[in-house]
Amino acid sequence: MGSAWAVVPEVFAFLSPNTLPLFKHHREQDLLASMRNQLNPPDEIWICSTDGKLESQSQELLLKWHQAFIESGNSVKLRIWVAKGTSNQNNKEEIEKYRELTFRLVLLANQKVQGNGQLFISLSGGRKTMSADMQKAANLFGCKALLHMVTSTPTPDIFYDKYNIESFLNPLPKKSIITNKKTRTTSEIYCVDTLMPLIVESNVPTNEVTQVILPDHKIKSIDVTNYPLIEPDDGKVSYFNDDDVSLVQDVSMREQQGQRLFSNFLQSIAQGENYSNWRLLYRLPPKLIEKLHNTQIGCGSVFNYEWLTKLPKADIHRHLGGCLDIKEQIIVAKSVWDAMSEHEKKHAEKRVSSLISKYDWGFNWTALLKPRKGELPVVRSHFAATLLTKCDFKTLHHNLFEITEPRVGLKNTRGFAAYELPGELSGSAILQHEAAIKPYASLLRKQADNDNLLYVELRGSPQKYLCGDGLKFLHLLKKQLDDRFSFVIIADRRQPEKLDDVINLAVTAKKELAGFIVGLDMAGDEGTNEPEKLAKHFTPAFEACLPITIHAGEGEEANKIWQAAYHLHADRIGHGLTLDKHPDLVKRFRDRGICLELCPSSNREVVGFLDKEYSDSLSYPSYPLTVLWNQGVPLTLCTDNPGISNTTLSQEYLTAARMMESGITAWDALSMIKQAFVYAFVDEKTKKEMMARAEKIIFDQLSLIK
Repeated sequence: MGSAWAVVPEVFAFLSPNTLPLFKHHREQDLLASMRNQLNPPDEIWICSTDGKLESQSQELLLKWHQAFIESGNSVKLRIWVAKGTSNQNNKEEIEKYRELTFRLVLLANQKVQGNGQLFISLSGGRKTMSADMQKAANLFGCKALLHMVTSTPTPDIFYDKYNIESFLNPLPKKSIITNKKTRTTSEIYCVDTLMPLIVESNVPTNEVTQVILPDHKIKSIDVTNYPLIEPDDGKVSYFNDDDVSLVQDVSMREQQGQRLFSNFLQSIAQGENYSNWRLLYRLPPKLIEKLHNTQIGCGSVFNYEWLTKLPKADIHRHLGGCLDIKEQIIVAKSVWDAMSEHEKKHAEKRVSSLISKYDWGFNWTALLKPRKGELPVVRSHFAATLLTKCDFKTLHHNLFEITEPRVGLKNTRGFAAYELPGELSGSAILQHEAAIKPYASLLRKQADNDNLLYVELRGSPQKYLCGDGLKFLHLLKKQLDDRFSFVIIADRRQPEKLDDVINLAVTAKKELAGFIVGLDMAGDEGTNEPEKLAKHFTPAFEACLPITIHAGEGEEANKIWQAAYHLHADRIGHGLTLDKHPDLVKRFRDRGICLELCPSSNREVVGFLDKEYSDSLSYPSYPLTVLWNQGVPLTLCTDNPGISNTTLSQEYLTAARMMESGITAWDALSMIKQAFVYAFVDEKTKKEMMARAEKIIFDQLSLIK
């Protein structure tokens, strides 16, 4: 408090409206009530003041107001501390003396309320330096809320009549007449509404760096008897004289020590990292940073599936055709079935009747879905919709999944077709029909919502959908999705004769659907048509500056990865599981920032890797993620085909942890999540905005961990 004593009843009236009804006529009662939420009426008022003539007059008036307030039947203690010899605060010595009183007073108040009370600190009244000292003390020692009182202009005369004590014992008047002598005009101003309490910040914590770095010397736990304050009696003034021991200097010294230790701590972390994590994470308390570094993700850990699901994530390798599980496929199929004519329904039922009537379809049942001579490709969607709507779930699950079990190392045991079988009624089969696009997209959005995906790069072969009208398909799909989704067009290395058409489609689509079409991929059996033989077809994509990702090293030798990186100028590699077999190429990937898109569940099913939850995998090698991560290769985890592998992106982190010898720490998981955003095929502005949003959410969630 400075020379304006009335600020004290104003603040008190906001916190205790039933005791002091100054704001009884305020028009924003609901707003005031919401601001007071969880703030209890105070039972003591402590004043910190300087020692000038005007301040002394203000203190006397405040004491008179308090006496009148008590005589009217109220009960609240008033204690006033004054820093002796600080009349003007116009020199360093006076400012430092007042700061010393402020620090000691806030520390003492904290100890008084510790465990069974609330401390509110008002920044109203006094000079700016006094408010700054009070705010600093609040940050160091903590408080329930920082308060301020703001007023509109012009301010009614009643607030300048500081000798009118009676005005601050009763409700303020509703309005006052303001006369402008220069223009001879008058205006009404609502007195009570000129004042508006402002909560600057709730639950102001004590200084985290000091608390955590120096656990044996917490500022909050300093014995206040070492820094004595003579507590004034109720309604009296106590003068504070500085002594040789300075709390301000002690705090400053401890802060400097804490900052040095904190800086050394962060430096030690950075030296042992191959990847920079989210920047805001380095502002977390050191104990939490250590916990993230030393705690594995998984069941039994605070960093479990629920924690992973809440984190914002990006999936940059997700095949459109393999997204839906059986229940989701049935939803899409019903939309297609309803859109079919009676003739189309009868024709489709007749074609697949041999499957509808039995439980086991055999392994080659997909041949029935292929159009015969004279039939349009759309009949594939008719046949798929008929099977999905006419067969029960048990039959569908048996023929889509069970006949390919165990789903480990399928590429070398049952063939890649066995891995793809669960998606044979989805993707290019059901998406031949336009009626499938809307429900399909709706389910994709729902999947993103459920797993907190801020960004999804779908990939697929639009030239194989909608009876070959790929451009129309992409336009229709984009309309049904939101800004979280983009699309990477896949070219099939097994069909070199169609590469030119597919790449030209990608270039055209990039122009027409800017921001949605973000890249070009090449997939298919790596044993056919090596990249060096296909590189000439990619020239239009290079000229259009399309980012490139290539499926390579999915169980094939590292030379396939080398060719994709050098001949096709890949920005990312899908899988790249044998990269660790080529040390020079590992260095190249690390130095050039070529990112690997690893898909643990899919990799186990196709290639075969050890996973403790699958007994059929125990003879397979460990997942190469550990060695690649330790060597600093840019990489992230993806789902590949979540519907086929019955997984989510959150689940892929737990799957990878089981498949690695050393598991995955929470810190590394957060870093891998960041890599997906860093290497996403989006423009830099969008990427920065997306990453800033993700970082804020992650930081806020981690800040809640005890």
